[in-house]
Amino acid sequence: MMKHISHILLFFFLSFLIGHVHAQDDSHFFPDDYDQRVLILPFDPSIYLNDASEIWIKNSDMSYDELRDYLRNNINRRLQLAMVDSCEAIDLNQSYTTEARNDLLGLYTTVSYEMRRAMPDKQKVEEDEERFLGKLRTQWKEKQYKDTVVKTRREDGEVRGRRYGTDDKYLHITFSNPEFIPDLAKRRDFDKILFVNQLEIKGMYGDPYFTGDGDAARLIKLHYSLYGADGKLLHGSFASVKIPYHLNNPETVVKDYFPAIVRQVISNIDFRKK
Repeated sequence: MMKHISHILLFFFLSFLIGHVHAQDDSHFFPDDYDQRVLILPFDPSIYLNDASEIWIKNSDMSYDELRDYLRNNINRRLQLAMVDSCEAIDLNQSYTTEARNDLLGLYTTVSYEMRRAMPDKQKVEEDEERFLGKLRTQWKEKQYKDTVVKTRREDGEVRGRRYGTDDKYLHITFSNPEFIPDLAKRRDFDKILFVNQLEIKGMYGDPYFTGDGDAARLIKLHYSLYGADGKLLHGSFASVKIPYHLNNPETVVKDYFPAIVRQVISNIDFRKK
């Protein structure tokens, strides 16, 4: 009899403990005082660009599609986790509802892309403004730059345009329907929408002895556009990080280099209460 009672008490104790842990988890990820809801949309798989695919595939035993999806899923998941203490972030890539799939389908079939000059990184602007010469240099650059938009077209799954320097440009997403964002934000009750436009991984070429150079690198660029619920562009830019050229393990890339990409994106999102 005592053994039976002990089992009952143990059952209730474990039930309470599990319920308490779940309550803690829920309060951490979805606190009542969140002021904003942010939707994160993944990039269109058809315009993913990675010239390291071949060596990464060989080293990881992934197929091309599996590698692309692995990187795509991880960048969105890490963005969501990085926002968890600042807002309620929803990764549409992880939503398996019919509505979510329809939203993605509607997105990829109605958008187009254009190259634009990246908006100044907010953290860098603040640092520059503390230095008078840095501020003058920024103003001079703004005055001298004329080509703010470079028209592009999609051809064989690639975004193409005329020749141009891309060091200060990012791939921006545009909509044929100006009400697309306001409608989506209203229907799903979001304050901001973060579009991950493209993941681009390219070797930094130019030197004929490039690949034999121990300091050779690839550049990862994550192009993104942040919109408000009213359809206004809040920030458009790219986050970037250099990785060793001969690094061939995608798990290492995700673990060691994606955090820097994510921090750059998050630093340009204003989570303050309005």
